Amino acid sequence: MLGKLIKYEFKATSKFILMIFGLLLALSTMMSVSLAFNLDEIIAGISQEFQVGGLILGVVAFLIIMLFVVLNVAAICGMFFYAISRFKRNLLGDEGYLMHTLPVKTRDNILSKSIVSVIWTIVSFFVVGLAYFILLIGISETDIFKDLAYAISHINWGDAEVIDVVMEKIIVLIEFGLSILTSIIAMYFQIYASMSIGFSSNTHRVAKSIGIYVIIEFIKGMANAVVTGPLFLFGIGGVSIITNPHVAICGGILINLIYAAVLYFVTHHFLSKKLNLL
Repeated sequence: MLGKLIKYEFKATSKFILMIFGLLLALSTMMSVSLAFNLDEIIAGISQEFQVGGLILGVVAFLIIMLFVVLNVAAICGMFFYAISRFKRNLLGDEGYLMHTLPVKTRDNILSKSIVSVIWTIVSFFVVGLAYFILLIGISETDIFKDLAYAISHINWGDAEVIDVVMEKIIVLIEFGLSILTSIIAMYFQIYASMSIGFSSNTHRVAKSIGIYVIIEFIKGMANAVVTGPLFLFGIGGVSIITNPHVAICGGILINLIYAAVLYFVTHHFLSKKLNLL
């Protein structure tokens, strides 16, 4: 059943999200092409000859840049708000009467929402990064792909020390990626837990959800200080966190997973035992 819910959630969210991604990449490509052909210089030349035409083109260029910024924000921040609105509408709003009467476990409802939201959020980071990379191609005066291939081909792969350095960087990148992933998971469960608690009330549900989110964030900050403070001072088993980034990153991943697990159980408890759809 979880697989079917995930499939339905992707189908329900893909139209809006893919539209935002498509617009962002299309606009980025258009801007990159215009920069590659020096259209900014053409606009400047037109401005000197025809002030009105140059002004119009300048306004259009400004609006395009603003639209690019807005689409960047929509691709990342908008994803969070869209995920929150779907959780509220499907599980805490009027649709909740249907969702909670279906032969579906509360666990599956929560996990389907969180899995799809996390995946779309990760994809949004990659899409925004791709959009800036496309833009960089238009700005760069050299061939980025050739430069990258040249740099990789001139690495001395036979040198053990070089291989160790490269592997070290790769491991750090993987750990950093896992840290971001677990942070996103913990963030969504914190949002879901706050909303589940807030909407168990009869009045001021949104305000209470926001207040509970702030309280959870405060408690999390205090817990972080209590747990990580001594570790930074004394290390783990004689290994200093300050001098060993792997220990610090892996510790952060573990803490994020613990937070996510606790907040998942809080969300599950309130959705299954305390939910108030009045």
